[in-house]
Amino acid sequence: RQGAGKTSLFSAILRFIEPNSGVLRLGGVGYPEMTVAEVREQIAYVEQESPLVPGTVGDNLRFIHPDADDDELAEVLTLLKLDSTIAALPAGVDTPIRDTDLSGGQRQRIAMARAMIRPSPILLLDEATSQVDTLTEAVIVDSIRRRAHTGAVIPIAHRLSTVRHAATILVMDEGRVSAVGSHD
Repeated sequence: RQGAGKTSLFSAILRFIEPNSGVLRLGGVGYPEMTVAEVREQIAYVEQESPLVPGTVGDNLRFIHPDADDDELAEVLTLLKLDSTIAALPAGVDTPIRDTDLSGGQRQRIAMARAMIRPSPILLLDEATSQVDTLTEAVIVDSIRRRAHTGAVIPIAHRLSTVRHAATILVMDEGRVSAVGSHD
């Protein structure tokens, strides 16, 4: 629910705000011992409404990692089941975004692919499935489950179906964790 503290938690993880007390740690190192850039280079973040940047599909996929090669793009497009959709575009990954007719779910999966091109220690997902249909959600959830093998995935989600496979679910209320457990 709104006001529970989820956005504040993400803001602290991303180091937009500093905690009044306590210390966040990443890989055992306290945030005060790291620069903001050092913290953020270890985090991939997908917003609820991740915008696409002007340019081609490939430009969007390579936005975080401009040196990503074609094999990396192909792997992440396959993971998110976008490979056939992108291959069907007039110029594949070189197709300008403005010339495409991508659905909201396809746009969200491109944003996910952008964050997942290279595994990072932490993947933050802010309502990544809130505006997609059930089939697209299943694809995204499957990619999240696979991604969880290479690093921590921290989703904000109101849909329980998005987090039902999580090892630990935290329920927040008024800025505090009110419950901890698995889906079961």
